[in-house]
Amino acid sequence: MVLALAAGALVASPATPALAEPKIEVVGQPTTTLNPGQRVTLNIRVRNAAPQDENAGEESFSLSVTSTFGELRCVEGCSNSKIIPRGGAEIFTVTLAAGNVGAGQSKSGQIQIQVQGPDGSSASDSRTFTVRSTTPPMVRSITGKVTDIETGRPIAGAIVAMSDSQNHRYSTTTDANGTYRFVSSASSPISPGEIVIAAEAENYSRSDFKKITAAAGQAVTGPTLALRSTASPSPSASPSPTPEAEEDEEAPAEEQTPAAANNNPTSSSQSDGGGFGSWLLILLGGLLVAIGVGAIVLLLVRRKENLDEESPESDEASGSYRSGDDGYRAGDDATRVAPRQDAEPTMVASSLADAPTMVQHVPPVKDEYPDPYGAPAPAGAPAGPPP
Repeated sequence: MVLALAAGALVASPATPALAEPKIEVVGQPTTTLNPGQRVTLNIRVRNAAPQDENAGEESFSLSVTSTFGELRCVEGCSNSKIIPRGGAEIFTVTLAAGNVGAGQSKSGQIQIQVQGPDGSSASDSRTFTVRSTTPPMVRSITGKVTDIETGRPIAGAIVAMSDSQNHRYSTTTDANGTYRFVSSASSPISPGEIVIAAEAENYSRSDFKKITAAAGQAVTGPTLALRSTASPSPSASPSPTPEAEEDEEAPAEEQTPAAANNNPTSSSQSDGGGFGSWLLILLGGLLVAIGVGAIVLLLVRRKENLDEESPESDEASGSYRSGDDGYRAGDDATRVAPRQDAEPTMVASSLADAPTMVQHVPPVKDEYPDPYGAPAPAGAPAGPPP
């Protein structure tokens, strides 16, 4: 009996159906490539897949939308709940907004859709989106200085001009510190690549053109532009010369400026060559003087040696005898013009042969006997031929 009742109860009570997962469907074909700042609306249909049941109560479904990258985010309807009857469906509306990306860049990511049903049932889906910049690639900024080429001081109010690789031309003015700055924007982009910069200012000549290379998104330190002053120097406080002094002074030669001197290397080389030639002439003159002095000294030495060699032979050829020698003494001859060697100390006259002004030594007179004047021959003197 008990078994029969249990079996009847099982047959009479219907079985509870298993819970079905909800269905997610994105309605339409939304744009998946967005520009910075652009918005897109997603219509998401969520269907309750459980079979219909009149006795079933209300069933709530919750939807949440999240992004996997910061350049795209959900701004409206990101978290919402709705009552969906079994076998029915509801539309969830979600708004997405694209953020900023670098000029010429793009970012991609996913939007995650999550639906949570009653009694733990759930479903998920995802869509891929791309945020792409419509702005061409740009250099972020260029900063540099303008200075005086001689003093190095900054020049305020100088006009700086630049041209980029796409021939975009911009100009700006330096501040009180001589700093210039160019900043890219959507209306004034600085294209990457080769950039040419130059500057000019009042009372200054224009600078040389400077070239730099900059990449997209880069903040570049530009070149320092040096300008040369064209202002004339202020007059000095020194007194002006008198008219007499102006007449006496010669007009100075026109001086070349440093730039002219640098541009005229020929005159500089000629000046160097003239100085070298002057030194060469001085050295040659000194060498010739040294050779002449050496020749004079050599002649004097040779003359002295010749005189020393001829002195003994002259004495023997003259036949004179020194004081104290035996035999005939020609110096004592009464007829000789030169005085005797034993003359008194008080005599003023001296031999002409010994005079300091004589150039040539005169040999003593050679007397022969018998003397033509009748003077007797001294003892030991050789007798001459008979008269």
